[in-house]
Amino acid sequence: MKIKILINTLMVCLCFSILVPNMILSEDASTAASSSSTELTNPISESNPTIIIANVIRAMLGVLGAVTLLMFIYGGFMLVFSQGNEEKLKKGRGTLIWAIIGMAIVLTSYSILSYVFKIIAGSTGA
Repeated sequence: MKIKILINTLMVCLCFSILVPNMILSEDASTAASSSSTELTNPISESNPTIIIANVIRAMLGVLGAVTLLMFIYGGFMLVFSQGNEEKLKKGRGTLIWAIIGMAIVLTSYSILSYVFKIIAGSTGA
């Protein structure tokens, strides 16, 4: 039951995070009706594919960092609310250990990818 509530809450947050910016940034109906031609602008400011890929990977690593933080918080709550129950303590400790391992992986991958993209950008002259 708790998992269903958590999944539903995450889905609602995901929908809002996708739809709300589109509604806010969308063109006003009166402005759209008055313009005679429609012009599409490039939403990506970069034209170099290497920089675009690097930005996408950085964004994904940022999301993974946020997930790691949430796992730290979740593991901490599990420890605090275990009330001395050994099984819950073990589960909370395991969650914190895996969150630390996850953070180490995220930070290591970020540093490796940053180094690789500096080398690629230096060799292409970007």
